[in-house]
Amino acid sequence: MLRYLRNKDLINQSFLGEITIIGAGGIASALVTILAQMGFKKFHIWDDDKLEEHNLSTTAYPENYIGMHKADCAKNAILWHQKGAEVSMYLKRWKSGDYLSNIVMLTPDNMETRLDVHMDWKRNTNRK
Repeated sequence: MLRYLRNKDLINQSFLGEITIIGAGGIASALVTILAQMGFKKFHIWDDDKLEEHNLSTTAYPENYIGMHKADCAKNAILWHQKGAEVSMYLKRWKSGDYLSNIVMLTPDNMETRLDVHMDWKRNTNRK
């Protein structure tokens, strides 16, 4: 595909299948855009929070998304940049034992969640 021609020398395109993102707020709001532009095809997004006005100074989401679940905001950003992407949203906090793909991006504001994700991710011998 010509769309990803510039990327193929930078990243092995076989890695761009499925990704899990824990936390869909500030950092993730920019991250999902970049990942969609890179060519990831399947996203799993975990976040139980809604976008509020005070989030606007630390997020890339537009003001008209206020009141939406952050996972919905992330899905909209992904589909804006890659219409064919598959996005699964989980409108809850990730807990140990919940689904993780082999590639995980961790952006929650909760340190306990970070540790739990790390421990589950380490147990996956296929992780990337």
